[in-house]
Amino acid sequence: RDDIYEDDYDYGGNNDVTDDYDWLSDAKELELTSTNTKEASMWLTDQKRDYDLGDRDESITVNPENLNAKQRRAYDFVVNWIDKKTSGKRAEPFYLDISGRAGCGKTFFANCVAQYASERGGHAFLQKGAPTGKAAFLIGGDTLHGLFKIPPRGYSVKKALKPLDGEPLRELQDKFRNVELLILDEKSMIGTYTNYVIDQRLRQARPQHAQKPFGGLPVIRMGDPAQLVPVGD
Repeated sequence: RDDIYEDDYDYGGNNDVTDDYDWLSDAKELELTSTNTKEASMWLTDQKRDYDLGDRDESITVNPENLNAKQRRAYDFVVNWIDKKTSGKRAEPFYLDISGRAGCGKTFFANCVAQYASERGGHAFLQKGAPTGKAAFLIGGDTLHGLFKIPPRGYSVKKALKPLDGEPLRELQDKFRNVELLILDEKSMIGTYTNYVIDQRLRQARPQHAQKPFGGLPVIRMGDPAQLVPVGD
């Protein structure tokens, strides 16, 4: 407020101006209810989940017909699973390995899967992650540390991972609330402990499936096993 000056404050705790000010005046002016106020914190999350990608630039679409024979078999398998999942049929989690040298079309395969998943299940149906920022950028995903809220330091590969709690846990659960499929790239860099961390975080993110590997999510792992090995894992 422009009419409040430093002289109006008593740093001992007696502040007549702030004590008398109606801090709910803006909410009243906008006719917001207590329910509206509580729901406000989830507004951005809801917008991300429900955003319609129907008007996206069609120039970025990919054609699965350009996949090679083995990639097409894998793609058809995933598409069949997505069809079952989105139609309410029983669809058990699967763990699919996509290997190949650099430039063979693994990212293109991921883009084909992502396109179909978005068309059938919505933007939030699929999450993608990779160990490095560059690899995550190339597949349109997040780093593993960002996606699963893994601390960059302060934990040991010889000890159990400390569970999340409070706001970080709520944010993780919100992020995976409507996720049904996970793609992880650069699998050669994801060591045993990191796989354990991902598993534990997904069990926390999806408490209704906490007894299942990776919280009940199917996982597609991609990469070249002849490339970089895990660092310190």
